[in-house]
Amino acid sequence: MLNYNLLKDEGILILTPTGALEESDFAAVARAIDPYIEEKGDLRGLMIEAKSFPGWNDFGAFISHLRFIRDHHRHPLYRAARREPLRQCRSEALRECGTRSRARLAPRAIGGW
Repeated sequence: MLNYNLLKDEGILILTPTGALEESDFAAVARAIDPYIEEKGDLRGLMIEAKSFPGWNDFGAFISHLRFIRDHHRHPLYRAARREPLRQCRSEALRECGTRSRARLAPRAIGGW
């Protein structure tokens, strides 16, 4: 299960996985953000808040996740991730997110590391 909150005034999407990800999770998030992206051009940021990665419910959910990333990975200008412990998260996020995308990681976006 993937909870999401689109802060329209700020242009920030917050994703919070609470259980194994399902195909319908990615369709729901796309329905929520696609009109915003069409109107504004981009999200200003993406924040993923999770203590750990819950995995996928099945292979179809994994494929839906990959398609969602393919269709949306260029839209957030800033990305951040949060989990415990925060210091470890920062180094992992910088290593994983900061080098693979045109987006910049904004560590202060979630209270500063």
